[in-house]
Amino acid sequence: MATHAPVAEPALNVGLRSRRRFALAGGAAAYLALAVATSWSVLSLSTTRGTTCACADPSLFVWFFEWPLVALSHGTNPFYSSAMFHPEGINLLSNTSVTAWSFVLLPVTALFGPIASLNVALVAAPVLSGAAAMWTAQRWVRSSLAAFVAGGLYAFSPLVLFTGAGAHLMLTSLVVPPLAVACLDELFWRRRQPAVRVGIALGALAILQFFASTEMLVMLSVAVVASLVVLAAAAALADRRALAIAVRHGAPGLGVAAAIALAVLAWPAWYALFGPGHQVGALSLGSHPPLASVRSFVAAVPGPALWWSPTSGRFMSPSYLGPPLIATLLVGLVVFRRSLRLRAAVAIAAVLAWLTLSPMYGFGVWHYVHRIPILDDVVNIRFSALLFLPVGLALAVVLDEVLHRRRDALGVALALLIGAACVTPFALNAANGLPYHASAVWEPLWYQRNVDRLAPGQVILGFPLFNTSEDLLSVQALHGMHYAVVGGSGPDANFEGQGREGLAYRLLERLSSSGFASTPPIWRNQREDVLAALKAWGVTYVVVTVARGPGTLNVARPPAVVAAWFRTLLGPPRLEDGAWVWHLARRPAAS
Repeated sequence: MATHAPVAEPALNVGLRSRRRFALAGGAAAYLALAVATSWSVLSLSTTRGTTCACADPSLFVWFFEWPLVALSHGTNPFYSSAMFHPEGINLLSNTSVTAWSFVLLPVTALFGPIASLNVALVAAPVLSGAAAMWTAQRWVRSSLAAFVAGGLYAFSPLVLFTGAGAHLMLTSLVVPPLAVACLDELFWRRRQPAVRVGIALGALAILQFFASTEMLVMLSVAVVASLVVLAAAAALADRRALAIAVRHGAPGLGVAAAIALAVLAWPAWYALFGPGHQVGALSLGSHPPLASVRSFVAAVPGPALWWSPTSGRFMSPSYLGPPLIATLLVGLVVFRRSLRLRAAVAIAAVLAWLTLSPMYGFGVWHYVHRIPILDDVVNIRFSALLFLPVGLALAVVLDEVLHRRRDALGVALALLIGAACVTPFALNAANGLPYHASAVWEPLWYQRNVDRLAPGQVILGFPLFNTSEDLLSVQALHGMHYAVVGGSGPDANFEGQGREGLAYRLLERLSSSGFASTPPIWRNQREDVLAALKAWGVTYVVVTVARGPGTLNVARPPAVVAAWFRTLLGPPRLEDGAWVWHLARRPAAS
């Protein structure tokens, strides 16, 4: 929020514009090299079959890339499918489906398959995020090198690196927030463009963010509102007249953005909240990075290890900023206290750090709002992904001021020294955990030989079950969703919205997971529950692979134990193509 009339900055001449564009292109190329390096082991293994883990999360995202292609080619709803969690189905808008990416990459999916699309997206996401942050930083500083540092910190922050290992594209794709900051900067500070035009752009960004990640849209909205309140309060104390001018110019743009976003997103938001297959109750988010403490911003606390790759992928806590970076920003506030942009960036960073804090702190905002509907689905430590945007902008301003005030070799050396001190901990963090672990998609022999020959409408209950982190969703996607499956994966895999057969789901979860102490016995009422559930689900095949999946050793019960349990329930199976198979009476699957 401006605290005075905007500074009359001279229009950029053609030569300077060209140099900035060239620098931006160079920065994007450097980000691309870094992104390829992070995924090099996966890409070198196979772009069409290689993933970071032959387990549930990457497999789910592979599935998300395939379904829109299947739906559009068959003329069905791309936002709902009963191919997973059959027959109740899954609401993709209520899940982490990154629909924006899956639609943009439809040609890649059609030509090379859904795994190729996922790998393209995982490489492209930090490149676009970094380029967007660098472009925004170029509007704040004169040095493109300082802007490049800001973009790199944002695009390859600890949280982005950690979540990228699990293919969590909804958290690694952060292109919208920097562009939204640029729009707000234009509305309230620079005020060169018509407010309505900027508002249209801001509304379009909100729509894009909804289809890229609804959780990130909620977090971005909370961060924007909180930051504008803080900056407006500071501006009111400094210069009320300038604040009034800024509000008069910027408010219409915000109104236009809100109107466009509400008009376009009203139906998708309703569909996500109340449409078929929508999530019932709060999301069961499972494991996630540890909660942020005050200490975690300063101390290099190790983050959680990747369970599927304990010898690699160990990243520091997502909220870590480090003493060099924190000291640089605090000293910069004193030395360059006249820089309003630096003060604004640090204020926004403080707001986001506050939002990142664990709910256990009484002075933290999440202590009071984490039970509010919609907000209760947000893992608030993920605000640290947004935190690195204002932190990067603030560092860029400090480096730029050093370069501008000391226009000699000493100034350049000092700026390089400061930048290196701030960035080195993050470079070491990346070097410690990269490149990502690589796994080829695990496709059991039975699926390779049989599923393409199945009659239409078949429903498979397959083991290892989805809660034990296998790759059967990828297999289903690679075969064009030719059959439906019981169960599924994702943040809504708590079975609350999956019909009356919840007890059977729980029993099968206990059966499949080695995390439970013992194999569940089959009591008479449980036998009836499971048989009724198999009938309600329309199951035509129960398939238990003889071989263990590559990522299931520590999480799934031995296949022979599962097969023995089903033998008691369904009688003797057929042993064919490396699997125990029960072929039940066929019931047609829903479309």
